[in-house]
Amino acid sequence: GSHGDWHGESQTRLGLVRALRGVGHRERAARECDLLCCRADRRADRYTGGLARHQRGLLLREQGDTRAAYREWASALESLEATDSPVVGELRRLLAT
Repeated sequence: GSHGDWHGESQTRLGLVRALRGVGHRERAARECDLLCCRADRRADRYTGGLARHQRGLLLREQGDTRAAYREWASALESLEATDSPVVGELRRLLAT
């Protein structure tokens, strides 16, 4: 992953996190999400980091930690707000509840 196609890798990892979360494999999804966040941060990729933090917030909410979920969603929104990401609308709705 260090010298390859970061865009392809990041999208694949994000899809993996979503799929794992969708089938109830929360622990593995959380590990993959943490790895994606770390790699995005190392590359200063705020967009991918924001998408990963959105997923991390969803995982945290599923675990019952809504306070931590809100922190992740606020961080994700800060990273994505000036983009055309469709996640921005969902983040605003999540933070409004």
